[in-house]
Amino acid sequence: AIAGSPFVARRGHSAVLHEERNRIVVFGGTSGGTDGGELNDVWVLHVEPEGLHWSEQHTSGAPPSPRRGHRAVICNQVMLVVGGYG
Repeated sequence: AIAGSPFVARRGHSAVLHEERNRIVVFGGTSGGTDGGELNDVWVLHVEPEGLHWSEQHTSGAPPSPRRGHRAVICNQVMLVVGGYG
């Protein structure tokens, strides 16, 4: 089982692997069904020898606007989010 608080179901999000920190970072997307709103939250799946656990990550500075259908990459310890709509 995965520990921690699960986040709301979503689609159109990005998920990137941060190999140096053993974690997967999930950003944005759309919640729920066709009437779901765009999200701009960040969740981290920590991959550790003790097991897996989720946590919400609070960003520094102004976060990207809520969006879906974007692309993301981690470069020099920073997650860059590009494109999308919402």
